[in-house]
Amino acid sequence: MSRRRGQATVEYVVVTAALLGFGTLSWPFLVDLLRALDRYYQSIYYVILCPLP
Repeated sequence: MSRRRGQATVEYVVVTAALLGFGTLSWPFLVDLLRALDRYYQSIYYVILCPLP
């Protein structure tokens, strides 16, 4: 029983480390993506709310 619990713990640690590593490596990309999406939606709202001449 303790052998199975140890294997599950090792698998949990490996999966958690992989997710955290991927999150850390992709963080700059996510920041740029969110900034670009914010600018895109601001431009859409500007066009919608722009008064017509």
